[in-house]
Amino acid sequence: MPLIVPQKIDTKVDAVEQALEKIQLYLWETVTENDTCQELELPEFSDKTIQVLGSFGGGNISIEGSIMKDSPAFSVLNDPNGNALTKTSAAVEAVLENVWKIRPKVPTGTSVDIDVYLLVK
Repeated sequence: MPLIVPQKIDTKVDAVEQALEKIQLYLWETVTENDTCQELELPEFSDKTIQVLGSFGGGNISIEGSIMKDSPAFSVLNDPNGNALTKTSAAVEAVLENVWKIRPKVPTGTSVDIDVYLLVK
């Protein structure tokens, strides 16, 4: 299983904001049903929004998190309405929980090819 490492993307916002790193954007690119996504540790950013797009191949993608820094235990996170962040098509959603670690996971599907963006503030 290939490990998908998130890339930090230049947000090109106001120079002061960027210098203070108040806004950060990350991308897990070309995630498939055969991949493992490396988690990001961002507990200092309580405002998190995800966007998923691409080919879902009849499968889904979940956004998982953990409040335990040194634990491999992850749970599916929720949107502000309490709905699980498990998507079968393109979407933009806020993340309810402020977790220590966050990652996407594709548990099902065939020929899945999804890009996952995470915006934190």
